[in-house]
Amino acid sequence: ATPSKNYQERVAKVRIGIFVHEILSKIKSNLDLEKVLEKYELEGVFTSEERINIEQRIFEIISSEAYRHFFVPGLKIISERDIMISENGETKVLRPDRLIETERGFIIIDFKTGDKKDKHEQQIEVYKNALEKLGKKVSETHLIYI
Repeated sequence: ATPSKNYQERVAKVRIGIFVHEILSKIKSNLDLEKVLEKYELEGVFTSEERINIEQRIFEIISSEAYRHFFVPGLKIISERDIMISENGETKVLRPDRLIETERGFIIIDFKTGDKKDKHEQQIEVYKNALEKLGKKVSETHLIYI
């Protein structure tokens, strides 16, 4: 049996969303986008048609008025780094998508696919609290829906 067109489109959207999220974790600045996309395409991870869609979605984020300053060359970026925190005898491993170290403190960015949910806000607050417990200052937090 062939899956319905609606199902196929939904799976394709999820697939693209996963790639957008993954590639955003691989780039430090807007200058890195082209080489990362080319590598994925040359390795056959996605097709030329998918690349166009992925590139367009990422470009909308990294060139937007709200977020482009998070993707300029020269920033100190920490991507997908584990933060271990112990509390009440329990150890948690947290992994924010992107931390930017600035003179004013860390900027925490987490990329999300799908609809906005309260648990996303709670998750980024957990990241903020963990960094502050480690003695780090957090100046901003951002959820970016892709």
